[in-house]
Amino acid sequence: METEKPQSGSAIERAKEYGIDLTLNQSNLKMTPYERLQQLQSFARFVEKVRESQAVYRTSKTND
Repeated sequence: METEKPQSGSAIERAKEYGIDLTLNQSNLKMTPYERLQQLQSFARFVEKVRESQAVYRTSKTND
């Protein structure tokens, strides 16, 4: 996805020149607030599963 050329001197232009990938912002803004919330909740569930897995792993390592 190619971004439009930002206005000269704008914060968007500076961010792009700094190397920030603006396509993620653009794709998120195309979603409805409900879709963004669903995506966030899905990510939160993923993070929770990773934390649970780490806790199980640490517990098994201390019991070895």
